[in-house]
Amino acid sequence: MFAQQHAQDFAENSGKYVPHRMDELERILIDHGVEHDMQATRQEIHLIDVPLDEPRAWLTGRATIVASTSLLRDSKAFHGFIQPMVTIIFPGG
Repeated sequence: MFAQQHAQDFAENSGKYVPHRMDELERILIDHGVEHDMQATRQEIHLIDVPLDEPRAWLTGRATIVASTSLLRDSKAFHGFIQPMVTIIFPGG
């Protein structure tokens, strides 16, 4: 039941904030020196949304960030949490 409710909420509301956070993530990567280079080795970050009301994020695995919906909706908090994780994922950037 909870998962179904979150899935419905995500489908209805994610379009309001996810594109903005993906643009912001791209800016963070570029600022860190991780450029789009079609010839470079493939580098990925996986961003997973979890339905929490507190702005939180966790780095799990090599390049997977689990972020709360609250964090994804808050631009300033998103940058504060994600920028250090990008530094960990791409240390030479």
